[in-house]
Amino acid sequence: MIRKLADRLVAVDLLKQAAELLQHQVDHRLEGAARAQVAAKLASVYLMNHQPDRALSALRATRDSDVSNELREQRLLLEARALSDVGRHGLALDLIAGLGSHEAIRLRADVLWAAKRWREAAEQIELLYGERWRDFRPLNDTERADILRAAIGYALGEEPIGLGRLHEKYAAKMAEGPDGKAFAVVTAPIGTGNDEFQNVARRIASVDTLTAFLRDVSTRFEPDAAKPAKPTPVAKKKDQPAKPKPAPAPAAKPAAPPKPPGGGEPLRPDPMPTGSIKRPKAR
Repeated sequence: MIRKLADRLVAVDLLKQAAELLQHQVDHRLEGAARAQVAAKLASVYLMNHQPDRALSALRATRDSDVSNELREQRLLLEARALSDVGRHGLALDLIAGLGSHEAIRLRADVLWAAKRWREAAEQIELLYGERWRDFRPLNDTERADILRAAIGYALGEEPIGLGRLHEKYAAKMAEGPDGKAFAVVTAPIGTGNDEFQNVARRIASVDTLTAFLRDVSTRFEPDAAKPAKPTPVAKKKDQPAKPKPAPAPAAKPAAPPKPPGGGEPLRPDPMPTGSIKRPKAR
């Protein structure tokens, strides 16, 4: 219940209050694997609030060897992101060197980009999307920004072979969206000193990669928190039990035949109809 309340506080951007609530649980209420799990949530909130040093403190103070592999990976990813945000890019890369998940590849690309290792960052982004260029679905906003980042990385890293390969893969798909012109600019052989290239590079550099990273981590490691509660289904009319039909009213008893004046047996109808009396034949 406390974690659900913290999620609601985060949803309305009350990050400080959510962090205080979770920090109290970590410090005074929980222990073992449960403490390590809530500390991971706390670290996410601190990262969202641009406090990577506090995220590191929360994770380091709650290390526990008796946790699941899933939780261990989640904590490693969060710690690596926090290390990168405080400028320790090399240590962050070493921490996730053995991880090959989708979330780890994205984080590795972000760390390499922050370290200005442009070519390596572009290679990780291209690896992240694999055969996405073959998919008929159009690219969404996050995917277009990532592909632009990869193109800029190859250009800044002076890697024309990688840049040409990326252009061949994604030129058609990028042309379908609003970033088609930007992609054409950064993949053209005009050099990185061109004003148009610099404008696109500045725009892409300002994109917040933390939000996409935390969303991916939450979707994988906290699926219940990402899904809204399902409403209680309403029974359809045809599924409702049929109402019992009212029982038929008992048949009315026939009235007793009237008695003749002065008493005696009650009068009864003649069983033989009048038409059955034989009349004498006329002579």
